[in-house]
Amino acid sequence: MLTEVVNARLRQNFVAGLAQAGFLEGRDVSYHFLSSDGDEARLAGHARTLIDLDPSVLVAPSPRAAMALRDATRAVPLVISSTDPVAPGLVKSLARPESNVTGLVIPHIDLVAKRVEMLHTLAPRLRRLHVLWNPRAHDGGAGRSRDRSSKATGHDRAVSWRIR
Repeated sequence: MLTEVVNARLRQNFVAGLAQAGFLEGRDVSYHFLSSDGDEARLAGHARTLIDLDPSVLVAPSPRAAMALRDATRAVPLVISSTDPVAPGLVKSLARPESNVTGLVIPHIDLVAKRVEMLHTLAPRLRRLHVLWNPRAHDGGAGRSRDRSSKATGHDRAVSWRIR
């Protein structure tokens, strides 16, 4: 697994989930976890390191890690969890990925408009919406969806502050 930041809980839950499914470390599976520690430049080197281990499958819980692994190999299956694997070019389309990438798509971006609509229902006099977001945590059009939904519900605009 290649990650951008060290996440002990992710690692623990990943190993526990596979053990619950019957994949025991040392008997059925071996794990290799690498993290770029927030340094995007290290992702490509770590991806090559994992490929050199001749894995049966690769896992990337973030878009940037997935891109590094996808760029390193088109032969080893790559399992991802993403809000939109099409936008960054991980796959051509959800119906026909045409790549070694598979996994889970979490459509939270589609929920942004619904959240703004619900907020408008609760506070109909609201005219300006302020949103804190981390650009490294999003890999799709959450901002565009938020802006469209703000206009559709009559808000003047959505104001965003990027956090790191």
